Amino acid sequence: MTKINYTSLQENLIINQHYENFPIARFLSRELRHAVATVYAFARIGDDLADEGSSSKTHRQALLQQMKSQLERIKTDGHPNIPLFQDLQKIIRQFNLDTQYFDDLLDAFLQDTMKKSYVNEKELDTYYQKAAHSAGRIYLQINHLDQPMNKQYSDCICNAFAMLDMLQDIPEDFKKNRVYLPITLQKKFKLKLAHDQFEQFNQNWQAFKHYWTKKIEQKLLHGTGIIHTPSIRFNLQMRVLVATGLHLNQKLKKSKNPFKNNRMTLIDWGVVLIKGMMIK
Repeated sequence: MTKINYTSLQENLIINQHYENFPIARFLSRELRHAVATVYAFARIGDDLADEGSSSKTHRQALLQQMKSQLERIKTDGHPNIPLFQDLQKIIRQFNLDTQYFDDLLDAFLQDTMKKSYVNEKELDTYYQKAAHSAGRIYLQINHLDQPMNKQYSDCICNAFAMLDMLQDIPEDFKKNRVYLPITLQKKFKLKLAHDQFEQFNQNWQAFKHYWTKKIEQKLLHGTGIIHTPSIRFNLQMRVLVATGLHLNQKLKKSKNPFKNNRMTLIDWGVVLIKGMMIK
């Protein structure tokens, strides 16, 4: 990707296809689907720019800074000249969205181009506040459900999914010379970051996996409070989302090697729907 590749929501088939694969999209009204898909396009493009391996770091950072300058135009009631941000401006005004959350996402993408390791879990959590929590809070605002307790529940859920991604993506991130696994945990569990170690997934890695998946489960369970909002449609979405996280986490917990294929199957999705309805 050498530019901000977005014309309009209707014309960008790639982004729409990615988004339609996201389960929650199926439970949205048409109005909200357009808003969320626009935000998704913003986040996906920013994330792709941060991860684009064929472009130089300087070039990727320049494109992300271009996104920040377009966002600044929205914040100052200006006129963005890139279609993505023209669409985004309409959504921000329609739903009175806090532009700081979009700034935080861009800061996280920029951080991905610069920071290659994390000292401890606290430092990683600070990154998640921008990279994950912000997206959840935008979604709450779109649904007019951004009360303080809902924000806490959303933060837990978003944090858990970021942790799930981190666990599964350790080998892939390692190839990019980027390690989210905190150094303190590497030392605590005596983990060696090497391709042969990823394949073997020895007892040290198993011990870490047990520790990490337990933390993920705790965060997801704490986040279940979000299923009790006045919106039945939103509650259904959150039931499916939390159940998906819990089921995937359980798969990784039981897996001999979470770095290998742990994709959700049709049977898994059936289990998720049943479990989602049982969450109290």
